[in-house]
Amino acid sequence: MSPDVLRKSNARARAIARKPVVIIIIIALTALCLISLYMQIQSSNESYKIENFNAIWNHSLADFRSGNTTIVEYCTKRVHDEDFCNRFSSLQYLN
Repeated sequence: MSPDVLRKSNARARAIARKPVVIIIIIALTALCLISLYMQIQSSNESYKIENFNAIWNHSLADFRSGNTTIVEYCTKRVHDEDFCNRFSSLQYLN
């Protein structure tokens, strides 16, 4: 490459970099990429949490249905049917 070509390309690069619109666009694209990456990670984490909750729910319900746990044990677990347990509690206190 000749020195003239290098000087012209350097001058063009400096001229482009001096324009505030280009700098703003570069910053905006970088921020957009970071936000997109963050959202992808969060979505992945939420998906894992939902799958984990569903697995715990199914296991807890299977234990209850098979008779391995009592209603009281089922209702004290972290994952349980709130409506069902509330109804059981109100029936329990009626007697």
